[in-house]
Amino acid sequence: MTGKKRVPPTARIAEFPEAAADQARWCEGHILEVLNGLPPGAPKGAKPRPEFDPRVHSLAQRERAKAAELTAAGHKVSTSGIKQRRQRYQRDGLVGLADGRSAKKSSQLVSLR
Repeated sequence: MTGKKRVPPTARIAEFPEAAADQARWCEGHILEVLNGLPPGAPKGAKPRPEFDPRVHSLAQRERAKAAELTAAGHKVSTSGIKQRRQRYQRDGLVGLADGRSAKKSSQLVSLR
């Protein structure tokens, strides 16, 4: 162990304005449905919607379905955009979905060694 302490990525969401954090949480629900077939808060025993069922559709198919769904709802997003968000989420968690351009600059955040 190096002795360095790291701030958990989910704690870092506090670095973002509330609107950016809310947008990241909204996106997280859609990404979780792509990954797992169910959105967060789905009732116990719920079954995935047919187009998001991981037993039937590949990850790429579910990403295409999500892009089509969101575009039809007025949120223009491409399949590659969904894939990029999914990859960032898998790598960085919720912070990976937040608009990094809006992160608050804070002198209070320092690296702990």
